[in-house]
Amino acid sequence: MSDADIMDKPDGRRRSLLLRVGDGVAVILVACIFIGGFASHGYADEGWIRLAARMICGALGCWSAIGLAVGRWSGPRMAAARWLLLIFAAACLLATIQLIPLPTNLVQKISPVWRGIVESYSSAGIPVPEKLTLAVAPEKAWFSLQHVIAAALFFSGVAILATHRSTTIALIVFVTSVSMLEGFFGLFNYLIAEAFRASGSVYNANHYAVIVIIGLPLYFTGLFEWRRHSDMMSEDILGGRNPLLIFIGMGIVAGLGWITSLSRSSVIVTVIVLGVWAMAEAAHWMQRDREGTTRSVTNVLMGSIVALLLLFVGSLFFQGVLDRLFSGDAMSGNSRLKIWQASLAGLRESNYLGVGIGGSEFSINRFANYPLVTEPIWSHSDVLQWLCDLGAPACILLAIILFFFGRAFVDSTRLRAARLSWGGRRLQRAAMAGIAIALLHATLDFHLRIPQVGFMVLTLVALTLQPGIFKVIQKADS
Repeated sequence: MSDADIMDKPDGRRRSLLLRVGDGVAVILVACIFIGGFASHGYADEGWIRLAARMICGALGCWSAIGLAVGRWSGPRMAAARWLLLIFAAACLLATIQLIPLPTNLVQKISPVWRGIVESYSSAGIPVPEKLTLAVAPEKAWFSLQHVIAAALFFSGVAILATHRSTTIALIVFVTSVSMLEGFFGLFNYLIAEAFRASGSVYNANHYAVIVIIGLPLYFTGLFEWRRHSDMMSEDILGGRNPLLIFIGMGIVAGLGWITSLSRSSVIVTVIVLGVWAMAEAAHWMQRDREGTTRSVTNVLMGSIVALLLLFVGSLFFQGVLDRLFSGDAMSGNSRLKIWQASLAGLRESNYLGVGIGGSEFSINRFANYPLVTEPIWSHSDVLQWLCDLGAPACILLAIILFFFGRAFVDSTRLRAARLSWGGRRLQRAAMAGIAIALLHATLDFHLRIPQVGFMVLTLVALTLQPGIFKVIQKADS
């Protein structure tokens, strides 16, 4: 069955009552995961809430396995999702290999890091274990591996939910609601609690900024589509019966919450992504309406004004971003470049085999010369840390699988572009804008390692890959 056929047939005719009930339960479980993040600082806190979230991810994985057994993972619509799950599986396997105990003599030959540690143990008279792992911090590696496994199980569940219209709408509501609530909470802290920077329910203002901003493009685009397809929402906004103005105001308030995070890198990244997004939309409107010169010129001017405004705002933060990259205060030494150099030094010291997932903190402590008052956290670049943690050979393997994932996504995008209008793919582009913001910002920070952020990004990825997001508009147009 082709992707187009799946989009054309009503969901109820394809799914049995049991599967629909199971999907309903899965939707409730996903909602619980997002709600739990507010109560545990984005799952940064240890405790029963984080344990419950992992158990829920396991339940979603079990439901996905049932879907695999009944053929829900078959067909071209799931091709890209299957490749992404393979990336998760390969990453877990490679991280697990680093946790296998090996004879100490062998580990010393493979890893110069351990050779230096063992020599220092011997010189200090400390007993050397008979077996060691390639991961220099096995406990941290196991902890990080659990996060990756939970993320893979979560994605396997939402990937199935994102194939159907009703459950897709639920996912859209969940991810946008988290962004909105975080924005409200952060703005409240900033104004009422007089916080220096808004941080919402998470500890770090930069991570808070990502949570807020990645859902707003989908939120405002959803309002636009709602206005087009709803009789009530299409009425005059100022007429008193249309609640659209209230929803727009709520989105603006959440956006103000994002601004109060004072996250310089988030502003720069958002300016780039939303600027490109706005210009692409304006350019398409101009090409589509060749005869309507006035409307085309207006669209181009509006898109250009938005892009220039975003560039102006971003320029105000540009110097601050440069300061963060190349310098840091005397107490924290929080220079991004310094942290990255220390992480790469650890990679070289491991013979490019990696220090174990989550183990770059060891390299930062070893090479960054941090002040004693500072405790390093990750590498402040998710992309770089994956390289330093897993090693070059492992990342090359993951890159090969990522290539096939990208090819499957491009193929499905071309198929849908041939069958769906530009407007019919508007929600997908909004979700992609949120993903682009998160991934581009991940080159400067480690927010993808915050479970709440990871859950939101994976939900946006599932919405982008799967056909359910097209059915939301398609059914309304029919």
